[in-house]
Amino acid sequence: MQKISVMIFVLMLSGLLQAQDAENVEYITDLIDRWQGGSDIAIVGNYAYITCGTSGLRIMDISDPEHPMPASCYSEDLGQMKTIDISGSYAFVGTENRVIVFDISEPLEPEIVDLHQLDYTIESIKLMNNGLYIGSVIGHENDSSTNYIEIFDISNQPDPELLCQFEWESENHPNGSTLRDIYPVDSGIFAVSSDELFFLELVEADSLRLAVTDNRFKGEYVSVVGNIAYLMDGAILKILDVSNPEELELIGECMTPSGCGTYINDIAVKEDIVYISSVITFCGSPGRDATFYIFSTVNVSDLREPQVIKSTELPLAANSISMFNEDIVVAQRGGIRIFDLSEPDTLQSIGFYNTNGYSRYIHLSGELLYVLDNMETGPDYPGRFDVLWMFDLSNMEDPVCVNYFELNAYEALVSDEFLYAFGNDSIRVFDLTEPQTPSYVDSYLKPGRYGGIHIDAPYIIMEQFEFLNTYEMTDADTLDLVGQFSVEDWSLRSMIVSEDVIYATKRENGIGIIDASDPTQMELITDYHLSGDTKDIQVSGNYAYVSNSPSGLVIIDISDPATPDSLGSIEVDGLRIHHFDNTYGYVQNDTMLVMIDVSDPENLVQAGYFDLELGRYEHINYVQTIEDFVYIALDENIGVFRNTLLNVDDRDNNIGIASEFRLSPAYPNPFNSTTTIEYALPFAAEVTLNLYNLSGQRVETLVSGRLQAGVHRTMLDAGDLASGLYFIKLDGVRQSVTQKIMLVK
Repeated sequence: MQKISVMIFVLMLSGLLQAQDAENVEYITDLIDRWQGGSDIAIVGNYAYITCGTSGLRIMDISDPEHPMPASCYSEDLGQMKTIDISGSYAFVGTENRVIVFDISEPLEPEIVDLHQLDYTIESIKLMNNGLYIGSVIGHENDSSTNYIEIFDISNQPDPELLCQFEWESENHPNGSTLRDIYPVDSGIFAVSSDELFFLELVEADSLRLAVTDNRFKGEYVSVVGNIAYLMDGAILKILDVSNPEELELIGECMTPSGCGTYINDIAVKEDIVYISSVITFCGSPGRDATFYIFSTVNVSDLREPQVIKSTELPLAANSISMFNEDIVVAQRGGIRIFDLSEPDTLQSIGFYNTNGYSRYIHLSGELLYVLDNMETGPDYPGRFDVLWMFDLSNMEDPVCVNYFELNAYEALVSDEFLYAFGNDSIRVFDLTEPQTPSYVDSYLKPGRYGGIHIDAPYIIMEQFEFLNTYEMTDADTLDLVGQFSVEDWSLRSMIVSEDVIYATKRENGIGIIDASDPTQMELITDYHLSGDTKDIQVSGNYAYVSNSPSGLVIIDISDPATPDSLGSIEVDGLRIHHFDNTYGYVQNDTMLVMIDVSDPENLVQAGYFDLELGRYEHINYVQTIEDFVYIALDENIGVFRNTLLNVDDRDNNIGIASEFRLSPAYPNPFNSTTTIEYALPFAAEVTLNLYNLSGQRVETLVSGRLQAGVHRTMLDAGDLASGLYFIKLDGVRQSVTQKIMLVK
């Protein structure tokens, strides 16, 4: 979400000149936090700490590998955060020319305790025992460069003490050192450049000497386990015996996937497997090179004959990889992905969190907000993630993400507790009876291109070329064409269905109104002429709201669809319409959200606005409202706003009144020892409130018995429990609701 600026803007609306950033619309928060990209990752316990460029340090809860969840972040602008390593309760983060020390004794509240400004560019940062090792390249005025290493003693955390500095030139390339990676061992440091492999012997705690320069070996990454070094030289994995650093011996090598260009992002070694993340380019004709992101596993149980087990194409590059229990976590552009490594030859993605996209659909159902997020994965779009997010709106001012999953759809619709996901070639149906855990029901082959769409199961009405086609959902993989209505001369722009009537906008001829009470035999009710260009349409109650040039927003009485009647209009520049109720309408002009008072249909007036500073090609995708809250889907985010003209009573005044069966988010959460659980009953009933662990075992029964209607609170004392993820489950009134809680000690 873009921040409000102090720029002066001009909005002409009914002749009234406005010159401020907002009126009667208040910004509350964002739902989806876009990451710049994950470049490095370190894991402690159930938390992954990810460096994400200028968007800061992100913290993910990975206790449930299939559903990694955002937990916290440190987003103060400290430059491009590139590398991270953790020792004890301190995280050491490297930017381009800084080392930042974070205290993470409170895992979700990182606090800067030290910051070192450096005069060189950091290439690699490593921790071993009580040492912090920094590998760098120093540029000089004569355009030459040298390799440089510093060692800090971090035993007295959080105040690192400089122990040693060492600078050296490459013997073969004295004017162009290109250090890539370092790896400390007990006796010194292995350093690799694009031309050579070095070993710097640790003579004393505060003294290094260049002991080995070997131009037989070079590369981008090096990892050392015992007396074995694993070196990535382009696409070649080389295995070296380094038991005697002065007599390095190549004992095995193998070729991993490669093309005309190969770039290694990271490697990791665990037991007899080496994991490699690479970017491969296959060269074609000019301007048509193909780029692939590859994740490879190599069996090194026989060091002399390493063998590639499997190479898997990823839709996003794995910039950095790190081990987590029996799984592997990769930092990607805009998030993380977790793979199950129990079978290295069948790499399986079991969870991911990625927000690199734009929000295309939002839908409110009770206290859940569904958000469809379409995510392009690169300049050549080699793949796509489409994610359905679910946010709990029990506290509408602070929505909580409760679940999400890959949907592989670029559009979604909800009808009668079923979600229909439209992909490139199929329509998949999900049951939302358990709204936090949608279940797959069926799929149908999608019949080609479509424009507007409406679902009234078992029928789907699609605008396709010159027709409104009606399909009936029959057997799996089958949609039967059962009805057709010609719109050949309409130049149809948009359509909406209300109470079995289709209202469709024509580019130059107003709107067409169609009887769809029998979707197989649609009939024209009437044409209603509007001069100029007609685009968007929304329907609420007895009124249709139409965007029309030059009239602006036009309100039409459709209480009798056969005899529509224009009632009033208001001029709005660059109008796009989104959401209306009987009192307010929310539209977009060129740069902002505009709120229109439509309570008097014959006298429309501007009621408020909020300048979103939208660019030329940016726009609002969807708007939904609940009480005084306004949820807006933008390309970059989901924004939460409030209509300050709606004087909603203080919600705390109704604390004892319950209109529905509800389990509210525990507070605080995460928590240390104690947290409060609030739940509501619409009428007196037998209920149970149980605590479960991650394995599904009941740990404790908190409430069991008959309770009166209203809002109830129970305190959970988890002082005797181990840290980790737990579940609170409320059963009663023929319903069941579950919430996640995190105990952190």
